[in-house]
Amino acid sequence: MMAYNYIRAVMLDGAVYHKINPRELSFKETLQLINNFRILFLIAPANKKRDLYQLILISLKGRVHNRPGRIEPRLIRHNKNKYDLLKKSREETRKGFWKRGWAWEQRKKARNSMAKVSAIR
Repeated sequence: MMAYNYIRAVMLDGAVYHKINPRELSFKETLQLINNFRILFLIAPANKKRDLYQLILISLKGRVHNRPGRIEPRLIRHNKNKYDLLKKSREETRKGFWKRGWAWEQRKKARNSMAKVSAIR
């Protein structure tokens, strides 16, 4: 948890430096950048660590833009375990997979069918 918060703090400092929104910086790239500078931080004298940190902030340029269509349905093609089977193409399934959309309707149908079965017994 501390490492995650440290990486987010570096992202915040980088966003302030570049005058952008912190959510636009890539978490993965920040993590890789910190890992690349880790050895230098360990061997650098105390008076050079601030310069290294400034170099990290300057190097943070990995911006994450709007990525439409990033929702993935929780369905699988084979081996039905926890999720329903994927019976349509992923593109068709994505279209109605928003909150209270297709997945919600499927859960509602399953609950209703279970209620009917228990009422018959």
